[in-house]
Amino acid sequence: MKKVTITALYMIFILSIVAPVAESSNPILKENVNILKLSIKGETLYVGGSGPNNYSSIQQAVDAAQSGDTVYVYSDTYEEYILINKTITLVGEDKDSTIIDGSLTDNCIKITSDSVIIKYFTIKKGTIGVYIVQSSGHEIKYNIIKNNWEGIGLYDVTDAKISKNSITDNYFEGINPVQSNYNNISGNKINWNLYGILLTESDNNSIYENEIKGNTRGIESIQQSNNNEIYHNNFYASEEDNAYDDFSNVWDDDYPSGGNFWDDYTGNDDNGDGIGDTPYEIPGDGNNKDNYPLIEPYEPQQPPETPIIIGPTSGVVGEELTFCINPVVDPEGDEIYVFWDWDDGTTTDWQGPYPSGTEICKTHTWTKKGTYTIKAKLKDHEAESEWGTLEVVIPRPRPSYFQFIKLLLERYPTILPMLKYIL
Repeated sequence: MKKVTITALYMIFILSIVAPVAESSNPILKENVNILKLSIKGETLYVGGSGPNNYSSIQQAVDAAQSGDTVYVYSDTYEEYILINKTITLVGEDKDSTIIDGSLTDNCIKITSDSVIIKYFTIKKGTIGVYIVQSSGHEIKYNIIKNNWEGIGLYDVTDAKISKNSITDNYFEGINPVQSNYNNISGNKINWNLYGILLTESDNNSIYENEIKGNTRGIESIQQSNNNEIYHNNFYASEEDNAYDDFSNVWDDDYPSGGNFWDDYTGNDDNGDGIGDTPYEIPGDGNNKDNYPLIEPYEPQQPPETPIIIGPTSGVVGEELTFCINPVVDPEGDEIYVFWDWDDGTTTDWQGPYPSGTEICKTHTWTKKGTYTIKAKLKDHEAESEWGTLEVVIPRPRPSYFQFIKLLLERYPTILPMLKYIL
C-alpha cells in the first residue's frame, strides 16, 4: 500500500510541475511569439549567382518578397523593368557591375510603396531610371544613374533621401521633383544632363553638398516651387545658367556657414573669410540671391568611420553586458559623439564628446527574452556615420531545482503535509 501511495504521490509531484507550466504556457507562448515578431528583421532573397533557389530576375524576387525583406542582386546585367509595391531593400553586389538596363522602352524601377531602399546599382537606359510616385520615406543612395531620359523622377513624394549617387548623362533631367515636398537631395554628382535638378511645384526641399556640373542649366525652379533650401553646392560650367529661379527660395545657409560655390562669381573676398563680399544674383524673376557665395568649392565634412561593435553575442535576462567600439576614428581627428540603440525600445542620447581614437564602452541589461540587434552611430560636429550593428540573443534564465520546489509548494500547499504523513 505504501509503495502505491509513494508512486501516486510521485505522479502528483510530476503533474504538479507540468501542470503549472502547461497552464501558464499560453501567456508565455504569446509573449515569446510577440518577442519573435518584434525581433524578425526580414528575410534575404538572392538574384543571380550560383546559390540554390536563387531567382533569375529581380522582379521575381521582388514579387516573392514580403515587406521588410531584402533582395540582394549579384553582379550581372538585368534587362528588365521592376515594379516595387512593398517596403523592401534592394541591394546590388557592386554598383559598377550590377546593372539594370531598361533599353529605353520603360522605367527601370518604379516605386509605389513607402520606405524603399535602393543602393549599389548602375541604372541606365530607362525612360526614367528610378520613378517614385505617391509615397514617402525612401533612400536612393550609392547608385550610378545614367543614360536615361530622366534620371530620378518624383511625383507626390515626401521625406525621401537621394544621396551619394552619380546622376550623369541623362537626356533630360537628372532629378525632377514634381509636387514633391520635404525631400533631401545631398552629396550627389549631378553632371552633364539637360537640367541638373528641375523643381516643379515642389516646396521645402533641402538641396546641399551636390556637385552640379556641365548641365545646360544646373537648377531651375518652375511652377510655384518655393521655400527650398539650396546651399553648399558646387556649380560648374553650365551651358546657360548655373541656376534659374522665378519663385522664392533660399540660396545660402547664412553667415558664416555660407551659400554655394559658383564658378562664374566675379566678386571679391577682401576680408579673407572664404565668402564673397557681394551676393551672387540668381537669374529669373524671383529676385533671389546667394548672399554668402563661397570663394572656393565646398568640401563636405567626412563622417566618422562606421563603428564596429565588440561584445558578447548572448546573455540572460537581467544580466549586465558590456559592449565597446574600438577604436573610434574621425577622418579629420574631430571629437566624436556616440548614439546607442538597444532594440528593446530604449536608446541613449548622443554621448560625448570623446577624442578620436578612443575606445568607447557601454553596458546594457535586457528585461525580456529575445534576439536583439544593437546599433551604434557616430557623429562629429557635422556628419554622421552609418550604423554599426551586433546581434545578441537573450534567453530566459533557467529556474533552479529549489525554484521548482518553491513553485510546487506555493501552488499545492497540501503536498507538504502529505509528504510528512508518508515519511
